[in-house]
Amino acid sequence: MSANNSWQALLENRFSRNFGGTKQGVADPYISGYFWAYWTDLPPALTKYIPYNLQTIATVLTASCEAVTTLPEYTLNKASITALAGLKYNVPSNVDIGDSITTRHREFSGTPIFHIIRGWCTMIRDYRTGVAKIEGDEYTKSNYACTIFYWTTKPDGKTIEFCMCCTGCFPTRPNEGNFAHDVGTNDTIAPEIEWNCDIAYCNEDWVLNKCNTLSQIIFKDTSILYSRREGV
Repeated sequence: MSANNSWQALLENRFSRNFGGTKQGVADPYISGYFWAYWTDLPPALTKYIPYNLQTIATVLTASCEAVTTLPEYTLNKASITALAGLKYNVPSNVDIGDSITTRHREFSGTPIFHIIRGWCTMIRDYRTGVAKIEGDEYTKSNYACTIFYWTTKPDGKTIEFCMCCTGCFPTRPNEGNFAHDVGTNDTIAPEIEWNCDIAYCNEDWVLNKCNTLSQIIFKDTSILYSRREGV
């Protein structure tokens, strides 16, 4: 998160709520769309059921992610108490925390996204038998789940505004329905993948530090963009 308070001018202009200008009363809005998702801690057993190595799987998922449409959300529930004459008041009761994250990916020729997700789901529960392909003591969550780091930035692509670490993640549906076609329609496909999430850590210092490290790794890819000389 940025150290300076770009919203400090809110204290100066509560009347018109116009925060444009050059110096005085200026506050920058949060701009959406600058985000990254990064898959880590992939289960080694995946390579038995997917024709790619772990680094390739992580790269394909990260590079193809065009949207994160849902995140685990924290809801503080309340209990209602009835007083004299039906008057009511509320107190906090417990918390509900969402257990899924949904990502949208651009599928490519050769269908790598489909192969990854279907192979992953089949590893956990084989569609022919209904049982896991991971056997014995190897059947543990560390052998079929992963971690997803997600962060958003300022338009500079570096300065992190929001970050989250989703743990215990695994896909729940291969999305075969994306391949139902119409002869009159020619288009690309972008499957939405729902991932289970056991625990989501939001904006904690260690999550920010990890996302900063990952962000620097990804930002190095810009050197490739600057060095392109097509047709030279």
